[in-house]
Amino acid sequence: MDQKLKLKIAVPCALIIIAYIAGSLSFYEPALTSQEKKVFSFIPESYQMPGPKSIELQGDLKSPIKIQPQRQYATNVAARSSGRKTTAEKKKVVTMIIVGSVSKMAVIDGTLVRGGDMIDDMIVKRIENNRVLVSNANEQQWLHVEGTQ
Repeated sequence: MDQKLKLKIAVPCALIIIAYIAGSLSFYEPALTSQEKKVFSFIPESYQMPGPKSIELQGDLKSPIKIQPQRQYATNVAARSSGRKTTAEKKKVVTMIIVGSVSKMAVIDGTLVRGGDMIDDMIVKRIENNRVLVSNANEQQWLHVEGTQ
């Protein structure tokens, strides 16, 4: 055999043997602390989930969406007799329409409404993909989603 070929085979083998001997003579600290070993000894199958518990809530939970009360006749009559403009006389703004497979909802002036709900003195008659029909005793009007008309 050629002298160079013998060196190419012998040198890597000798380096592997030297590295193994040096590694076995060296002292290494364990990679995990005792607390970390406890965490890794956790077996999910042996853990029993506690049963359902009732939760007591502290304080008042408020929805991010105002839901309009159904009837507001007295406040609208009082506002008209005092000469102030009611919100029904102001321009209503539809910011969002949600059309689901079961129900349709709209957000008018920040209030979540469904078909048949009242917003001020107007009744929500119909909700479509981009507009809402509201009416009272005197008029009907289509309210379009903000920025679509």
